[in-house]
Amino acid sequence: MPSLEGYVAFILESILKVKEEGVLKPKMFGAPFKYVPFVDTITNSITKALITCPQAANNATDWYILKVMMSPEQVLTAFQEGLLGKIIGDTPGWRYYGDMPLNAFSIELLHISIGPVGVEMWADNVLSCGHEHRTKGVCTGCSASCSTWLASVRYDHKEYCASCWHKYVMKKKEGLAQTEGVPEAMETDSH
Repeated sequence: MPSLEGYVAFILESILKVKEEGVLKPKMFGAPFKYVPFVDTITNSITKALITCPQAANNATDWYILKVMMSPEQVLTAFQEGLLGKIIGDTPGWRYYGDMPLNAFSIELLHISIGPVGVEMWADNVLSCGHEHRTKGVCTGCSASCSTWLASVRYDHKEYCASCWHKYVMKKKEGLAQTEGVPEAMETDSH
């Protein structure tokens, strides 16, 4: 069995918590709270982590990428114990089911700074996995004729543009989001 490596990106506050605890826990990555998700490239790790960092749309951001490497023996043991699963699809990688103690594996911490990704790219990466995208729609929030993403059934499948979604998510992150208006953008699996 071959060795395995995967990447997961964090913003500063999150990587400091990981370093302090010395373990990656499924609850750090959101629903369904069952596994630690890894992807096959540094770029994909940042793309997936954009959901945790809406400020990356308009601001330069620093990312801390944890590279985790497993020996062939560790891979075999993890598969046999049901702790490891392969992800095939748009963003290939693997999942580690349960808490992952970092001292049990070979790790490397990388630091990358990137410029603003833009609101459209942020929305495309964050919303497209869980919300239907319409290239020609009308935003319920600002009435713009533009690309939109549908809200959940809980919000009557209303359409919102990237800018309105982003404003809502920024307010939510700051603890200011209202229960009405632009819907919850993070109802889907974040990793």
